[in-house]
Amino acid sequence: MSLTVGVDIGGTAIKHGLVSAAGDIRADASVPTPATGGRALLDTVGDLIVAYRQEHDVAAVGVGTAGAVDHDSGTVVGLSPNIADWEGTAVRAELEQRTGLPVVVDNDANCMALAETETGAGAGARSVFFLTLGTGVGSAFVVDGQLWRGSHSMGGEFGHATIVKDGRLCACGQRGHLEAYASATALARRAVDLARQGLPSLYAGVSDEAAAALGSKDVFTAAAGGDAAAAQAIAEMTAYLGTGIASAVNLLDPDRVVIGGGMADAGRIFFQTLENEVRARVHAGVADYVSIVPARLGNRAGWLGAALLARMRRDAP
Repeated sequence: MSLTVGVDIGGTAIKHGLVSAAGDIRADASVPTPATGGRALLDTVGDLIVAYRQEHDVAAVGVGTAGAVDHDSGTVVGLSPNIADWEGTAVRAELEQRTGLPVVVDNDANCMALAETETGAGAGARSVFFLTLGTGVGSAFVVDGQLWRGSHSMGGEFGHATIVKDGRLCACGQRGHLEAYASATALARRAVDLARQGLPSLYAGVSDEAAAALGSKDVFTAAAGGDAAAAQAIAEMTAYLGTGIASAVNLLDPDRVVIGGGMADAGRIFFQTLENEVRARVHAGVADYVSIVPARLGNRAGWLGAALLARMRRDAP
């Protein structure tokens, strides 16, 4: 039975695995992402795929990566802030040459969304709007099992929708984007800022280095313990995120909104509060059926979706 390799390239780790046509996971592993990116990263991924091919009957390879990707050519066409020397890399051509296998490449959020729609939190829904909240904000839209990519493979960059005119500086260099208010990075930064402004908090005297290492789970844990700055930061973030999601719901009319990334583990109260924020802002009728749920596939979602994408491409007429 032929198998499909899935690879999820992130800024710190390359998650990869092997899956059968029936969806059975045959391997699931991770290796560090080379700090130099570029050629070293291609070599690492190529070696992983070759190793799989030497031991298994591999039919195709799917790769998900951060950054905008031209899906047809498999080339990274947009900046990947957490991967060095990656923009402009012809990932598909390079890996096909190294491995002798057909390769399909897409944005990592697209891959995650496809997996969650197929076998995760979006299963059974006709249309799914997917958001992954981590260092940045990634998103994708799946309709009838198909990804919507836009006319130039640049669709789905909802993290760079403007939520506040001339607002906070985003990592992309523009101001007021959702990513600057609703990412895990933005949440932790806001909690520290509020603590330094005088709200009672264990973050009041934290160093800049320690503040940079905080994640969303740290903030949610602190808030559960009564930390005022953390609680206020979460309240603000939920309002901004709810406003942004409501705009997307009004535009796209999805059956389900799936939240991935670290905030997928934020808990029932967070998701109920977020859903209330969205319901208060969407137009009449939509509030009756749209649901907001946490992703289910965790760190596997990216490579599973990439493998699924490769299988879909291979089976297409």
